[in-house]
Amino acid sequence: MKALTIRRRIQVWFAGLCVLLLSVFATAVAMHSSRAADRALDERLALRADALLGVCEYEDGHLVCELDPTAAMRLPGGTATGAFLVQTLPDLAVIAHGGELAAADLAPASPDAVTPGRRFATRSLGSTFRLLETVCVFENGEHGGDLLLRVVTAEDTAPLQRDLQQLILALALGGIVTLLGVVAAGWLLARRIVDPLAGLAAGAELVQAGRPGTLPRSGSGDEVDQLAATMERAMARLQDAHDRQARFTADAAHELRTPLAIIRTQADVALHQPRETAVYRDTLHEILAGARRMSDILESLLLLARADAGTLEGGEQTLDLGVLARAVLSARADDAATKRLELQFEGPPAAPVLGDARLLTILIDNLVGNAIRYSDGPGKVVVRTAASADGSSLCVVDHGIGIAEDRLPHLFERFFRADADRSRSAGGSGLGLAIVHAVAERHRATCRVQSHVGAGTRFEVVFPRAAA
Repeated sequence: MKALTIRRRIQVWFAGLCVLLLSVFATAVAMHSSRAADRALDERLALRADALLGVCEYEDGHLVCELDPTAAMRLPGGTATGAFLVQTLPDLAVIAHGGELAAADLAPASPDAVTPGRRFATRSLGSTFRLLETVCVFENGEHGGDLLLRVVTAEDTAPLQRDLQQLILALALGGIVTLLGVVAAGWLLARRIVDPLAGLAAGAELVQAGRPGTLPRSGSGDEVDQLAATMERAMARLQDAHDRQARFTADAAHELRTPLAIIRTQADVALHQPRETAVYRDTLHEILAGARRMSDILESLLLLARADAGTLEGGEQTLDLGVLARAVLSARADDAATKRLELQFEGPPAAPVLGDARLLTILIDNLVGNAIRYSDGPGKVVVRTAASADGSSLCVVDHGIGIAEDRLPHLFERFFRADADRSRSAGGSGLGLAIVHAVAERHRATCRVQSHVGAGTRFEVVFPRAAA
């Protein structure tokens, strides 16, 4: 079964709620009107009974009710559809009678069971009548001999039922008209709510089809406008990630193509004709260098891929940045000597950090390697560590070629080179600083860089305090 659209669900819920409210309202009005009519009827019957008792009197020792039937219907509470009966008990002698019912219809079922008081009843006598039986002691002050007097007043309830039915019909018709209006209002409301969402969906489809643009907004700053702004930001991030991924793939292919081309060229040349052993050895060295370069690139790509996937994991232990830095400087001593650079370490006895020794060594080695690669001797590269109550830091300072200010924001992007020609000739892949940034994020550290063209560069990584 096909699910209802949001617009249809809003209309159905809106109409259902209105039907429920209208039904409750109509039922309440009908019940209140019915009860009010019943109370008014009982009050009329009581007024008529009191009026009949008021015109009863003794004449010449006999109880009489000098009232013709027409006049009786004009008594307080009288109507054209009523009836009355006045009689004595227990002989059931009729003193007065009038209306559309016979006296026998108003007679008591058991005269001996009649007791003083007032009692309402409903009786079906061809039509439904509401009866009030009033039994009281009628006093004869002059002649003595008090007797029981029974007064019955009745009224046909058919007019009340007709009035109630007309009220119910009016409520039903009014409810239908109101419901139609409510359904129309619900349709307009649902359209007003859903149309902006449909516009957002259409805009998102255009973005997905490669035609980016701004999503439609009403300009009111409501929730739909906020959703449009959120979607635009999300799509911008996705587009940026897609663009960076595309550049990353293209750059990776380009970087791998170069050593592959070298290997292929050297192999083709070596196989073209017989050569001396020394030439073959030189060729194999070139091939080996290309293979190592590809291996380094692939290792770097794998590390960055793990960082992107959130799986750049390692052991968590308290380490000393100074110990790691001195080990890297020792391993890089030959590279520095080749370029007539002095490697210098400065730092306190301990600069504790919490992290993985292998990853932190890669971070330090990339920074030191960068400093050596872009410095010309004679000169020096200084590695400093520091410790404070807030954490520890690592600083690598060189006095090399420096970096232009407009290139600093892009330093940690993958395959970005501040000086592309020199970087390739020096063997750089453009991934070192991206790895530094990824490892720093893995250790919740912050990377900072300061540089001036021709004066050198200063990289600083600030680590949070290691837990005790």
